[in-house]
Amino acid sequence: MLRDGVTISVCLCGLAASAARAPAEVVVQTIDHGVVVGDVVSFSIDGGLEIVSIEGRARFSTEDIVSITRTARAAASSEALLVVTLAGKGRRDRLVGTPGAFEDDRVILNVPSLGPTPVPLEHMAVWRNPSFDQPVHEAAVELMFALPEDGNDHLLVANGDRLSGLVVVADSEGFVLDTPDGELRIAHDQVVAASIVGVPVDRKPGPRLPVSFTDGSRVTASALDWSARGVTLTLFGGIQRRVAEDAIARVDVVGGRWQWLSELEPVAVDQTPMMSVAWPVRVDRNVLGGPLVVGGASFERGFGVHARSALAFDVSGGYREFVTRYGLDDDSGPLGDVAIGVVVDGVVRFERADLRRGMLGGPLRVDVTGARRLELVVDFGRLGGVQDRFDWIEPALIR
Repeated sequence: MLRDGVTISVCLCGLAASAARAPAEVVVQTIDHGVVVGDVVSFSIDGGLEIVSIEGRARFSTEDIVSITRTARAAASSEALLVVTLAGKGRRDRLVGTPGAFEDDRVILNVPSLGPTPVPLEHMAVWRNPSFDQPVHEAAVELMFALPEDGNDHLLVANGDRLSGLVVVADSEGFVLDTPDGELRIAHDQVVAASIVGVPVDRKPGPRLPVSFTDGSRVTASALDWSARGVTLTLFGGIQRRVAEDAIARVDVVGGRWQWLSELEPVAVDQTPMMSVAWPVRVDRNVLGGPLVVGGASFERGFGVHARSALAFDVSGGYREFVTRYGLDDDSGPLGDVAIGVVVDGVVRFERADLRRGMLGGPLRVDVTGARRLELVVDFGRLGGVQDRFDWIEPALIR
């Protein structure tokens, strides 16, 4: 792909916000005060959140907030839209829309929630075309997790072939891939997915705000101003957008006192299969690569593992508490049965046996003050490792 510097000219033509509005009712998950339901008065990174609930007016520092979820949302479009995942750790930011203009080394993506948004080719990580039928599209999703990090860009095309090389052009007709055998042009309607070696979007230190929209997009804002004037976001490359308030589904706070464990690298991973089948550790997916679903409820963050599994993390960064939920994934089958443990510096702080499918455990809170190592253990149950597909749900550390 193109590696040179990129100059972005931004068209500030996002959705206009009305001059006056009714306050937005939200559900706020805070670190120390549980859940608060009320109406947003104002919210920004520096100013924190001011909210009015049935108990009166309250203020919360941004660092003390885990998430803000709107209770009323605009209807999402049913149109099959292109999904572009942005480069960065965890590959969580994505834009959902239709391609507009192709300008040199960037694509103008028409995103329902944000309007026309320029995306440099170098900031793309995965390009997925959901217009293909479900089995093919599921293979495209799996492409994000299965491809080797060999420095090449990869294209999955409609006939099932995987092509490797360097994406040198993305224009209105398709991709041009530079391969050892020469350049290949592949039309957009033949590309199921493209995995691109992107340059991660720069992130400033301090709290960041991943914003999820009702159209399926999710982008990390470096600044946000939510007030009676509407909602204004500052995104990658300094892009500013005024967005409709009811298009926002959720705002998370990253880089405050709450640290998602799935954003940290384990210091040790021990997977011991009962037989010869080796199971991977999936981040924010179940062990088969599907969504995390326990007891009929879906979750975005966590780890999917298979018994026997032990994940170890360095928790010497001034953390005081570990929190998580847990359970066998709903696709684990009726024979799944595991025992689990949470070990802090070699001492078992929590254990539970005979966990079966449909049982969502937690929230579990474990003191890790002054600790150096945290281990999450999933052991065999009565039937060994049969159908033991387990999820650590929304595990996090609190400073």
